[in-house]
Amino acid sequence: MAQVTARKRGNRWEYRFELASVDSKRKQFSKSGFNTKKEALLEGNKRYHEYNKSGVIEESDSMSFEEYVKLFYKNYVLRETKEKTQYLYDVYLNARLVPYFGHYRLSAITPLVCQTWLASLCDEGLKDATVKKLKSIMSTALHYAVVPCGFIQTNPMRLCYIPNRKEKRAATPKAQRIVTKEQFALIMKESPEGHDYHLAFILAWTLGMRASEVCGLTWDCVDFDRNEVRIERQLLMLNRVRFMSSLKTQTSQRTVAFGRSLRDILIREKERQERTRNAYGDFYYRNFIQDDGTVITSQSEERGREVFFVCTRDNGKTLISDSIDRYCMILSERLGFKFTFHYLRHSNATNLLDGGLEIKEVQQRLGHSDINTTYNTYIHNTEKMRTHGADLSDELIKIAHDE
Repeated sequence: MAQVTARKRGNRWEYRFELASVDSKRKQFSKSGFNTKKEALLEGNKRYHEYNKSGVIEESDSMSFEEYVKLFYKNYVLRETKEKTQYLYDVYLNARLVPYFGHYRLSAITPLVCQTWLASLCDEGLKDATVKKLKSIMSTALHYAVVPCGFIQTNPMRLCYIPNRKEKRAATPKAQRIVTKEQFALIMKESPEGHDYHLAFILAWTLGMRASEVCGLTWDCVDFDRNEVRIERQLLMLNRVRFMSSLKTQTSQRTVAFGRSLRDILIREKERQERTRNAYGDFYYRNFIQDDGTVITSQSEERGREVFFVCTRDNGKTLISDSIDRYCMILSERLGFKFTFHYLRHSNATNLLDGGLEIKEVQQRLGHSDINTTYNTYIHNTEKMRTHGADLSDELIKIAHDE
């Protein structure tokens, strides 16, 4: 019997060849859709040769990018990257890459297709950092398709570049990325004590905590004797699953002191949660953490070690960063000024610097690994620091005139 055979099926030709037997059972591989017998045999012999070299049948010619992404995410992202990176890949792949490239055959993605995509991102007005991150993720995904998968010969993203924008996107001045004390008072009026997001706003405003850190804060990390909060973990969501993760850097793990006013707020919130837990009874949601960090929320059975989160909904369910961000968008429109939850962190740093706190202390409270990050991000935000030199000059003139 010939190694590769061809036969006509309807108006098209099909090739087939025999694979290695499994459990003494014969198995064949076939593919149809060719216009002539010659085309079918040429392609069949090519596939048969590849099969003899690798022992597998590659179907990359017909594999869609969407199918490939599932393989890439499972075999590379989940195995080789940390939880935070997995979360970012999940968001970017499903929000940006799959909607654009999903219907393409993997083998049909060319440098021109990739370059056109990058241009569309710039025309859309995305930030430079976001376009750069998307390009990096796409390049990593396609490189994996080359090595070790061997689905394509070269990475089509390798020679692509981020094009110049038709009009330079005006960056929001960093001085505006803060919430004034008057604006924060309005936020508190819309989110009073007992509101789902009240304490989250307070912690960001007074301690400079990030959204994921606020969501991951548990009561055992609040020391009422020393008036300190240990920021050790963050709560993230990946593929609709909540999980506790370590912080991005070692310096992000920090202990932050708080004052009497926040102490009183925290005590009242802890007492309130105990009252609502008793009021809900069996309908109150309890949270359990598994050995792998997964957080399970249940109204009945115990599912691991129980954890008690500082910021929860009235029924005991945990908060997540996405829900906080959505509420900030709604509240921003309602109040008539733009802000995000991260603006509160910026505001905390600015208020501390305005109050005279040393920049090194601000760096430690925020958990920055490099003091230049603190300096470059916040030092220009403060009106007092902008005018401090002028005020000192005036004082020197007064002293000189008095003499």
